Amino acid sequence: MTLALDSLVLTLEGTLIADQQDTFYFDHPLDHLPATLLLDGAVDLATASLPGHVAEMHVKFHRFGEIDEPVDVRLTQTSDGSERCALRFSARDADLADGHVVLREMPPAPAVPPVRGPEPAPVDRALVHRHRTDNVAIGGVVAGPDGSAAEILDLAADHPLRRRDAAHRSPVELIEAARQLTTFIGHAVWEIPDDWKYVFSAVGYEQRRPVAADEPLRLRTSRMSLHRRRIDVVVELEAADGVVGSVSIDGLVAAPRIYQHLRWSQH
Repeated sequence: MTLALDSLVLTLEGTLIADQQDTFYFDHPLDHLPATLLLDGAVDLATASLPGHVAEMHVKFHRFGEIDEPVDVRLTQTSDGSERCALRFSARDADLADGHVVLREMPPAPAVPPVRGPEPAPVDRALVHRHRTDNVAIGGVVAGPDGSAAEILDLAADHPLRRRDAAHRSPVELIEAARQLTTFIGHAVWEIPDDWKYVFSAVGYEQRRPVAADEPLRLRTSRMSLHRRRIDVVVELEAADGVVGSVSIDGLVAAPRIYQHLRWSQH
């Protein structure tokens, strides 16, 4: 802890090391660290060290992370009354991503979730870039150029995304569901070729209350656009009592040749 400008500055640091045996993050071969793994590292560091639930998170990605390189995660909180903590991800002194996270106390999830009907079948794994069916997070998709919606499926109790809190859906689980819907829209609505890559430049997340693990939840786009290969999608999280949060995803889609240039130009 250091003293600067008459304010106490609390800095928390951790090191993220990829486990390539993880059946979710490395569900299929990758040539870089998945963005959701960085987000999970930020959530881990914040919730293990500070009180409250993740109510807001926004991260901008600047470079690809290498699978075999540890990532330093830094969270900085000031004592000036602000809820916002700055986030920074770096490897070999190069910034991979930065942003902020907000933790606050929230009202509890409903004690008895509403009764849900039969769960829809998972969507085609290829349309959400997953190899394992148990990692498909959405089903019952209704997709069109004016808007899309889907149900979030129940993950197994021992799924990697439930390891932190088996009783609630984690921020990363909800972000991943929105990512899968975005990817599905790309292929099914915008007719993006199967071999093109999605490169996300920013992810935003806000949550108004915790969501129980078995609580019915629906995704619905409030904005979805593709313009000159850039995607801009906002997905609202709908529960029985209304909208309980949202996820925003910005990025681009790239043909294999363009992706290879983007991927290796930083070296």
